[in-house]
Amino acid sequence: DRVTVMVRPECVQIALAGTPSRDVALPGKVTDTVFVGQTLNVYAQTDIGPVVASVSNAMQRETKAAVGGESVTVSWDRDAQLIFREA
Repeated sequence: DRVTVMVRPECVQIALAGTPSRDVALPGKVTDTVFVGQTLNVYAQTDIGPVVASVSNAMQRETKAAVGGESVTVSWDRDAQLIFREA
């Protein structure tokens, strides 16, 4: 069965590839970064599709992976995801 997984962008952690991560982790590459007020939205392409991480200003210093083309680990806690089965 196919499913759609949804995770709020503020629940997604993005870090340099190989960095220890949360319950669910995917390798990816940064495709874009956009400043939105107090946050930095980091867009990454993964094997299952695009993922957006919303990083607060306080965490931006720790997110050194926000450069286009950079290999990253995208991760989130299992309880932060919603799973929808496709009909």
